[in-house]
Amino acid sequence: MTPEQKLELLLGRSAPPARDFDFLTAVAQRVALRRAWWAAASMLPWLVVSCVLTWALAPFIAEVWPDLVPGLAMPVGALAGSVILATSILWLTRTLSRRR
Repeated sequence: MTPEQKLELLLGRSAPPARDFDFLTAVAQRVALRRAWWAAASMLPWLVVSCVLTWALAPFIAEVWPDLVPGLAMPVGALAGSVILATSILWLTRTLSRRR
């Protein structure tokens, strides 16, 4: 064995380290999932604020436009249902994903 071969063997320059693609895929999936959760969670406060504002303005709108109240009940109910559904889905999936 020549001195150059001994030096390459000692320093480990013969081949680059192997990549573990399963590990890289698992880490990329976890990062993407975390980003998706934060993106969905960042929209939840705006949904809550719009629901509260609509609920707070409903009595004033009822006095000004009495014909508008029946048409306003559906969006208010939809917003309230969306808030309840979104919070329950976030809570449930977070709880179930921690058990893995």
